[in-house]
Amino acid sequence: MALFRLILHIAVLFLFYGAGSLLQQWLNLPVPGSILGMILLFMAIFQLACWIHAGFRKEPLLCSGTCR
Repeated sequence: MALFRLILHIAVLFLFYGAGSLLQQWLNLPVPGSILGMILLFMAIFQLACWIHAGFRKEPLLCSGTCR
């Protein structure tokens, strides 16, 4: 079970890396795709934290700027 979770976590990291690389190629940005992937991962984690926090406070699911 632990090995499966490890493989799943690595697969998610590769998914964000691939998304960042594709975004870099499509938009022809001077920023490396791996950096864009890390930014996408940070945004996804932040949004997930906002959704969890909003669930406790009974607010709309999308964050309106900051999580308090």
